[in-house]
Amino acid sequence: MLESVTMKKRVLISNLNFYKQGHHIFYQNILFDQVGNFKSDDTEYFFLFNESDANLNIKNQQVNTHFLKDIENEELKNCKSELQKYFIKWRFVRTHAKLLSINEVFLMDFYEPYILALFFSKFDFKVGGIMFRPYNRFFQLAARIKSIKLLIISIRKFLLMCLMTLKRGKVEKFIIFNDIKSASKISKQLMINVISCLDPINNSIDPNKAYNFSIFEKYGLDKNSKIILSFGAISEVKNLLNLIMAVNDVKLKVGILIVGKPIKQYIEEYQKLKNDFLLTSSQKKNIRIVFDENFISDYGLSSILNQVDIVFLAYKNFYFSSGNLGLAGKFNKFSLVPNDGPMADLAIEYNLGMPVNPDSVEEIKESIVYCIENQEILENNMKSEEFCNKFSDYNFAKAILT
Repeated sequence: MLESVTMKKRVLISNLNFYKQGHHIFYQNILFDQVGNFKSDDTEYFFLFNESDANLNIKNQQVNTHFLKDIENEELKNCKSELQKYFIKWRFVRTHAKLLSINEVFLMDFYEPYILALFFSKFDFKVGGIMFRPYNRFFQLAARIKSIKLLIISIRKFLLMCLMTLKRGKVEKFIIFNDIKSASKISKQLMINVISCLDPINNSIDPNKAYNFSIFEKYGLDKNSKIILSFGAISEVKNLLNLIMAVNDVKLKVGILIVGKPIKQYIEEYQKLKNDFLLTSSQKKNIRIVFDENFISDYGLSSILNQVDIVFLAYKNFYFSSGNLGLAGKFNKFSLVPNDGPMADLAIEYNLGMPVNPDSVEEIKESIVYCIENQEILENNMKSEEFCNKFSDYNFAKAILT
């Protein structure tokens, strides 16, 4: 009996950094919905979380879900050291893997500190995970902004990944979202299996699920103006200052709609920028700038995306992937994106947007004018349907579960 259990592929999908928002719930529910397509007599899947949530679709009969015990969660919550937390998480993963006779573990919350925990422990299963913000992109960013601090971070991330090569025999695969160049480069450098996975597009935000409200009435925008949208958590990366400075010189009627809350570290600077932006808006008859920091439901965001003209994603000092490009493409809205990194590659491949230098106010201004004047042509040339088909829930689940 024991022999048949050990020969079967038993996979533990672990997320001990699970919290009740964003991609944590989104990714997990996709896996829950899709797991039946990959389950077989030879393969069984288990899921491990630090906590539960009503929005997790654990009612799926094919989902075998486990949660940390209260005493385990307390140990995590009481730990003050971030590094030590990863050693504790890894101990819990190994404990549950042993109890469930697991022979493959996939870490949904894989970050570099896990590597030290893996390196200084013994385990008899294969391991893999989602690699967020790979080290090679950090090297690019450090060089661009000439940051010694970021260079040190880049070197540290690289050296930690080098440690993984000493556990090469235990490595199943690592996944990087939407970045074929990084996956290929890291695979060759470290000789471990790293693949690029297509980041799925949130199905809850859908052109057919929009609330029936007018953004022109709700936000006091001119119906004859072209609306540029920036959405999501607000930080310096969003590059709002350069966007406003660029639009300030545009002669056309333009409305800028900024939807999202500032992150904690950016609140003070954001408030100053916001006051300056509103002053600019009041002095320009052809420009209207609106900020909405209230919670926006998926249906509400769907309605907003339905009605805007351009999506501003030309993030500053950003060499990574963003799901916002997929959402804009899903609504067939043309985007401005950074001119380097995976977002630029995707925008060019699927005609989803125009790469621009995020540091150049003049280039952003010229790109906005060009997009407004050629909006219909640009939207007609977008390969939105092909893009959405490739970035499907099934393909995402396939990359992780097989």
